Amino acid sequence: MSTAHSMEHVPDDALGEVLVRVPPHPATLARASLACKGLHRFIGGAEFHHTFQAHHNSTPPPLLGFFHDDQSLPNNFLTIGDSPDRVSATALDPKEDHGWRLVDSRHGQVLLQSPDRARFLVWDPAAGRRRYIDAPPAMQHADHFMLRFNNAAVVCSCTAPGHVDHHSDCHDCPFRVVFVAAPDAGTTVAYLYSSELGLWNEVASADLSSSLWLRISDRPVALVRNVLYWTLVHETSWLQSSILAFDLQTHRLYLIEQPVYIFDAEQENVQVMETEDGLLGLVAACGFSLQLWVLREYNGRGTERWSMPNQIDLYDLALGPMDSTDQFDMVWILSVQGCRVVFVRTEAGIFEVDLWTEVPNRRICDAYDIQAFYPYKSFYYRGT
Repeated sequence: MSTAHSMEHVPDDALGEVLVRVPPHPATLARASLACKGLHRFIGGAEFHHTFQAHHNSTPPPLLGFFHDDQSLPNNFLTIGDSPDRVSATALDPKEDHGWRLVDSRHGQVLLQSPDRARFLVWDPAAGRRRYIDAPPAMQHADHFMLRFNNAAVVCSCTAPGHVDHHSDCHDCPFRVVFVAAPDAGTTVAYLYSSELGLWNEVASADLSSSLWLRISDRPVALVRNVLYWTLVHETSWLQSSILAFDLQTHRLYLIEQPVYIFDAEQENVQVMETEDGLLGLVAACGFSLQLWVLREYNGRGTERWSMPNQIDLYDLALGPMDSTDQFDMVWILSVQGCRVVFVRTEAGIFEVDLWTEVPNRRICDAYDIQAFYPYKSFYYRGT
């Protein structure tokens, strides 16, 4: 008896009881939906989608791969995992014109910025939705030199009980885009876009005139509890740099000084992150080692207390050539996944390193010219 014929005699409720228990990886249900038209119809239905989502609501969505910023490669997505659960990199290629910059990836949404930095694209790859957003009106007329010193983040707006723990299914949820820029020397402004309202609002402004040489970096943003963090870099690399913070609830915009002992010669080898105990952390590449810093105390008035609970010597992990003499360009931090895994690029390739076990889990790929990773997590979505 063929699969298609046998499926006709299986009641929907019994079929749902079986399918709802399969792993929620996108490739799993996609393969099942190809078995016959009946399964494709059932799996793609809205009712099964809500049942499936509710069943897996407490499970964090799986990591499918990384968007990256090397536009010389065939596409901007690097898939991970083994067959048959390896998603197609082609299917996750944004297919935008050359020059669109990856800015953020969070809660199933991917944020891109146009070459002139005057437009954004919020893209849900799993749902196939795209929303183009013009930059805030004030930025449309800003000096181009200042406009390029900006960064942004996309976050899910849903605050339903249980949803905020894992954001396991944000495809149908409203979202917010936070855009921070330096329209004038010494001033930093935060704009908030709401998908529900369809407009921008200037929600915060900070006078940073005491730090005229600071600029907003292009490094990936970190969300720790309800605060977004971007790294700031100094035009003169020998001076201490800072972290720009924006509180999503209070709309407060403020600075946190980085540890004074970090010397980041390239101004790009520092990445903010969340620690295992929910605090603000920072991983820095110093020479051929990784330093993990944790912000233990911040009084809101410019007084910070950092500690360095761990340092990893990457020479011991054999992640690069031993005869290199360039002590400050051998390690490039691409991204941090979760609260303990960091992805680094060396001359030998791109590696995943656990900050606590000090063992490289795997070699991801060749080094290429990738300078930043943007992890993409997503569950199955109806119609997959």
